[in-house]
Amino acid sequence: MQSPNQNHLILEMDEQDKIKLGKRRSGVHKQDRLDRQHEDAMAGKEVQTNKYGTGINIDSHHKASADPFPHTCRYYRGCSTDPLTAREMSLDNAVQNKAHFDDVHPLTIDEEHFYLTIYRQNPNGKTVHELSILYGRSEDTIKQILSKNSINDIPRWGRRSKEIEDLHQRIKMNRAAIVYDWNVMVQYATLEPIEPTFSIPTSVESIQGQNYLTGDQPDILSQMQNGLTAGSQLLEQYTALKEWKVEAEEREKGYQERIQTLQEYAQNLDKLVTYFTGNYEKLIQSESDLDEDTPPTL
Repeated sequence: MQSPNQNHLILEMDEQDKIKLGKRRSGVHKQDRLDRQHEDAMAGKEVQTNKYGTGINIDSHHKASADPFPHTCRYYRGCSTDPLTAREMSLDNAVQNKAHFDDVHPLTIDEEHFYLTIYRQNPNGKTVHELSILYGRSEDTIKQILSKNSINDIPRWGRRSKEIEDLHQRIKMNRAAIVYDWNVMVQYATLEPIEPTFSIPTSVESIQGQNYLTGDQPDILSQMQNGLTAGSQLLEQYTALKEWKVEAEEREKGYQERIQTLQEYAQNLDKLVTYFTGNYEKLIQSESDLDEDTPPTL
């Protein structure tokens, strides 16, 4: 056992042996506050307009760097609030963005299907965050859509600041291309998922109409018809994708043929240059030999 004096010596450490905590760099507290406001904006909560979306200097991992205000409404089908002039709504800040969507663009089944289709094609990425920035909906709204369709396992951020910074940079550089690719993707995935419903009958007629020996329900024919319809739609989708693949392969084959032709042309050109260079060197050498053999004139 240690004596009390030894314990006292341990507590009375030299100043040089003590661990000191450094100060946080300047501006960190301000950025922490902006990050919290970023999360509130993504969740659809109101934030002070003089702190977000007013052109102040924001770090690249803040949402305002990828979704700068003001901008036109980014509703997934485009926004035209005035049908006579087809004028797009201009949004100046995050508060106005949320109010505009609540008033003008209530959620529809088509929009939910749009987000679901994109997410199912990119299940391991930060698709929720990306959808929110590109189309204006809050992250909470998109997560509620996914949850309603039994999608709850959403990937988490790892190196949060670095990943968000890279994602925001990609959106700023390729916003139009990403939106175009996603629209094309959804066009080839128009099939709505069919979820079988096994509702408990509540009326006397529906209970009496059931066959308890075989378990058949009176709507079995309609369910079979829905299945056949879904199968035909899936076949049409497969056919369209197959035709698109064939066209892409033909285009690729044409590009390869052009590349091969250019390579052959370059090889022939190299041979021609080599032949010309060799003959030129022989000509120079022959003229030099001729000058040496000619005797001087008197």
